[in-house]
This record gives sequence, C-alpha cells and structure tokens, in this order.
Amino acid sequence: MSEEVSKPKIEFFQLVHLKKVLEIENESFNNPYDETIFKAFFLRHPENFLVATLNDEVVGYVMFDELYSSGIIISIAVSQKFRRRGIGSLLLTKALEKLKELGVKEVLLQVEVTNNSAINFYRKFGFTVEDLVPNYYGKGRDAYLMKLKLL
Repeated sequence: MSEEVSKPKIEFFQLVHLKKVLEIENESFNNPYDETIFKAFFLRHPENFLVATLNDEVVGYVMFDELYSSGIIISIAVSQKFRRRGIGSLLLTKALEKLKELGVKEVLLQVEVTNNSAINFYRKFGFTVEDLVPNYYGKGRDAYLMKLKLL
C-alpha cells in the first residue's frame, strides 16, 4: 500500500478551529490576539477568515479585510512545526485572490521591523516597505507598513 502525501487544504474558518488557531497565534506572536478578537472577526467577516488544514489538523490561518479600495492582511501565521512547506504562501495567495475579486487595488499590512523572515516572505509576493510606524507593537517595537499593488 503506497503512502499518500497530503497536501494542505484551504477552507473557511469555523468555530471548531478556534482552539488550534489560538495555539498557532500564541506560538507565533509576542502580543497575540485573544479569543474575542477571532470570534468577533469571524462573526463580522466569515468569508475573510481562512485556515489551512493538513490531515484535518489546522496548521495555519489568515484573516484579511477590505477597506474602501484597499485590502489589509490582519494576521497570518503557520504552526511552527509546519513552517517552510509553502502553507503560508498558499494562505496569502488565496487571500490576495479573494481581495482582487472584491476589486481591491492595493493590499496593506504591518510587520515588526525585526521580523526579517516575515519581511522577506512578503517581499517575495511583491510587497514593498512604504512607511515606518513607531511603537506599533508597543513602546520601542516599530512596524513597517508594507504595500502590494494589485493589477
């Protein structure tokens, strides 16, 4: 019997995914969003909250939104043990596709200036640093505002 290699599936977030999303959030960020943020976003914008699953286990997520003609990546993270396997790229690609369908012309996000792996990840998609946001993540923790123009 041959062993089938599973590919991640991108699907809409459901409340049953919340526990695992919170685990990923907590292992990924110094100032993680809490449960109420995720629930509130899901209730308001369920179509803009996606998870990546591998063998029915949530291994990553992305939340994004549209503001006027701009899109914003609110949060994206992949479980540490599943990083560097293209899952973040799949999630971001799907979010960008959905934002483009909504007629968004540019996508914005904030990333901590010290998070070089994330900055490089976004640059691979064509994001450029547009501005510095002082103290975005707390005192002395600045962010870059990054932007991607969609065609």
